[in-house]
Amino acid sequence: MIGFTFSFNANNVNPGINHAQLGIPKVSQNPLPKGGIPTTTTTEPPATTTTIPAPTEPGGGYFIIPGRMIVAFYGAPGGGNLGILGQETPKDMWPKLMAQIEPYQQSNTEVLPAYELITFIAQGSPQPDGTYSSRLPDAVIQQYLNVVRKHHGLLILDIQPGRGSFLSDAKTLTPFLTQPDVALALDPEWNVNTTQVPGQVIGTATADQINQVSAWLEQLVVTNHLPQKLLLIHQFKNSMIQDKAEVAAQPDLAIVFNMD
Repeated sequence: MIGFTFSFNANNVNPGINHAQLGIPKVSQNPLPKGGIPTTTTTEPPATTTTIPAPTEPGGGYFIIPGRMIVAFYGAPGGGNLGILGQETPKDMWPKLMAQIEPYQQSNTEVLPAYELITFIAQGSPQPDGTYSSRLPDAVIQQYLNVVRKHHGLLILDIQPGRGSFLSDAKTLTPFLTQPDVALALDPEWNVNTTQVPGQVIGTATADQINQVSAWLEQLVVTNHLPQKLLLIHQFKNSMIQDKAEVAAQPDLAIVFNMD
């Protein structure tokens, strides 16, 4: 895969999604003292509150959809074998992404540039943990995030679990996923069972596996008061997710199936 472009509409977004706006809890006030309003006065200055701005999506707002088109380069460092993103450094790839985006900017839809970085890369041989997948170091992921953030873009972290677990892998990315400009992608093609080898078969995912991740990610968004977060699921054959209709909606996630 070189990269991808998609806009959000009723055809590629989970139809059950409720796009609930980020709630800002109101400050509760202390009750009046027993006996009603006190008659004495005080010389102390009134208490003040400081409002901390809530995190927003790249470009502003609390929803990543609708009204945006994401244009992304996909891949991992180490050359272009895994996608165009790895052909050059994160910094040097950004002008190339901007050139790719230019034709789409003629539309009336806001374009959000993105890097989709394969953070767990499926392998054809067992790794020390037996998962047939290797993880990029945090320092490498941060390099891509630094570039994306400088230009107000989006970083999508892609998981190819091999014989591992989408959920377990996602949890290791928590420090990044608690940031508003970082999204998550699942790649069922590279999700295999304990007797299969990535690349020799086309992997699959179940709705239950996806729902476990989305439920966890939803709580991460709520707990950290984040704006709506993108959960991207790659699929190019119906057989890759046979019970797709059972994929559950989450109020604060935009769940998108990318037919690549």
